[in-house]
Amino acid sequence: MTKLIKDLTEISLKGEMEAHLNEDSLEEGNNRRNGISRKQVRTGGVSFLLEVPRETAIVVLNHK
Repeated sequence: MTKLIKDLTEISLKGEMEAHLNEDSLEEGNNRRNGISRKQVRTGGVSFLLEVPRETAIVVLNHK
């Protein structure tokens, strides 16, 4: 059961990141993937390591 929760959560997070980056590309955004970070998750008495996708945000300052 722990593997199922882990797999479903990771798939959901990856899908959410892909959708976010696709929206940014439509708006001329320059954000991109930057690997993963690992998070320790404890739920229902079980603990597992979750791989969470990261992004690198490109910040553009508004000059006046």
